[in-house]
Amino acid sequence: HGDHGDNPEEEADEEEEEGVAPALEGEQKREGKGGPCDNNNLRPDNKPLLQKILRSIVRSILPSLQACLTKRVDTPAHKLSRVNRASEENSEILRVPIAMAMTKLLMALPESTLHTHLPGLLVKVCQSLKSRFRDTRDIARDTLVKMLTSLGSRYLHYFIKEMKETLTRGYQLHVLGFSVHSLLNGVSGVLKCGDMDACLTILTEILVEDLFGQPAEEREVGELVAKIPESKSPQSYNSYELIARYLSPSLLPDLLAPVKQVLDEKSTARVSRVVEEVFRRVGLGIHGNERFGPQALLVFIHGLMRESIPQLSHKQTAQPSKPNSSHCSISDQSKRSLAPDDIYLIPPAPTRSGPRPASQGNLS
Repeated sequence: HGDHGDNPEEEADEEEEEGVAPALEGEQKREGKGGPCDNNNLRPDNKPLLQKILRSIVRSILPSLQACLTKRVDTPAHKLSRVNRASEENSEILRVPIAMAMTKLLMALPESTLHTHLPGLLVKVCQSLKSRFRDTRDIARDTLVKMLTSLGSRYLHYFIKEMKETLTRGYQLHVLGFSVHSLLNGVSGVLKCGDMDACLTILTEILVEDLFGQPAEEREVGELVAKIPESKSPQSYNSYELIARYLSPSLLPDLLAPVKQVLDEKSTARVSRVVEEVFRRVGLGIHGNERFGPQALLVFIHGLMRESIPQLSHKQTAQPSKPNSSHCSISDQSKRSLAPDDIYLIPPAPTRSGPRPASQGNLS
């Protein structure tokens, strides 16, 4: 590439190139002597060559991979024909795993380059979850799990948020609840206590909607269950257990508050059974939470008891002094006026006509 003068693209490239030397130095330490990085030309102090490599990757290799990821296969058949649908499915299944290779490549580049290209990559994979083909959705979920495992749990919030913004209606809501559990279960090996804190709000919104909203009503329709395998059995119960296992003890009331609100608004038998199962799964998750010791558990139980039994939250006060007779008479009169009528007294018989209107005198 020749010199094209000062422009915003070159300035952005210079900012990205600042992190190449430390990244390459760490790669050399991992490879050791005699490895592919043990070359005098690729030393961290050889900045012009490193800048040239980064520029070539950003301007040539990444766009080519992005084009392969988003390319659609054009077939001469009609768009609604089975041949066209089958070729589209096969093409999607082959193209989605490219996102994992691009993620590995971006992780070897400066962090600014990763943050620039990762959102578009994540959008494309989440768009594949909207596919009508089950195999394509399975490949997309598996790719998301591998990407998050490689990037680390600190990117969990971005993955969940993008999935929620992509899958918004109809059968996609069933796919959303199932995919969230697949993602949490797939990365549970790298999660630590506290990793769920940042995405607790968005997770509870997804799970409550899946168990008590439109997906719960549609799940009772047999035809829908046959068409969408993700709707056969809700996986949100398992998601609640995983969240409670890796959640900070101080945020446990925030996890249960939306469920309690639903129970207060809809106190039906079905809702009660669902809430009971959610509480049971949360209890199993608490049992596996390493930060939930006896003290934290007792504090949580005490808070539930104070909220459920109002008498425990009222402090006993001293008996007030006996008021004078005038105050007694006023309070007694107010109590009598507010007291209900005796139910054993027979009310007067109703009249056939209402009360006569008052005469207005001579109108002439």
